[in-house]
Amino acid sequence: MLYCGCIIFVKDKQIKEVEKFILQYKEITVFTKSDDDQLIVVTIEAETDKQIEKLINELKQHEYIIDVSPHYLHFEEEVERILKTGEKPDLSGFSKSERRKTTNEN
Repeated sequence: MLYCGCIIFVKDKQIKEVEKFILQYKEITVFTKSDDDQLIVVTIEAETDKQIEKLINELKQHEYIIDVSPHYLHFEEEVERILKTGEKPDLSGFSKSERRKTTNEN
């Protein structure tokens, strides 16, 4: 399981609408909101980085969400699994340089 901490930037006066929208996702936990009602701090849980990326892109389509900014990625369970099994993870979407390669190929 991967955990990604994100800040969601919200259009003026729309934080309640955005919060109602993001609470529909079982993968998202809301932790706090800024005093000016412009930011929401959340974590996203998913099995892969591609699932996290897909969910972030879905959130960005909402009319009152300005941006979703990932700030940390916790993957301790993944490291433990790799150490136990020797499995090599798919890192194709993990780094910016790898994402650029994918983007340039399309």
